[in-house]
Amino acid sequence: MRRSILSVVALAVLASFPAAAAPPATDAWAPVRFLVGTWTGTGGGEGPGQGVGTTSFQWDLEQKILVRRDHTEFSKTAERPAASHDALMILYPQGGALHGSYFDAAGHVIPYTLVAGTAAGTAQFLSDAGPGPRFRLTYQQDKSGDVAITFEMGPPNATDGFRPVTTGTVHKKADK
Repeated sequence: MRRSILSVVALAVLASFPAAAAPPATDAWAPVRFLVGTWTGTGGGEGPGQGVGTTSFQWDLEQKILVRRDHTEFSKTAERPAASHDALMILYPQGGALHGSYFDAAGHVIPYTLVAGTAAGTAQFLSDAGPGPRFRLTYQQDKSGDVAITFEMGPPNATDGFRPVTTGTVHKKADK
């Protein structure tokens, strides 16, 4: 009897302690949340040949993936006719990192991984190392909320030595 009373008292004492708080779950999406929405912008240089288009980052599959869709129109230049470019990138968390798979209408496929530890308002993706060129895609939000986009190419297996291929700036469209 005495042993059962001690057991009840011990359980009551243990139950009175606050439960240890579980560590907060890491938000894998935090580095790219600023990109969610629809954006319009320009890029590719000044004057003729500059691109004008839209980019959207929309949740899909119950917020398990983030889908980026791009459509850009390029004006005619002396060197080439008017053209358009469509691309799709699917972002997804896996193995403690945020990954992306990029596809475009020209047949390019680029697997990316988010570079960890970038500053708030910056999302930088680095393509996987391999025998071909390496790519880096950077989104940098400024104080006004606009986002500068830089797409760079570097030597195989590089982590530096990248050169810009194209740049642009997008402005978020107002929610309806």
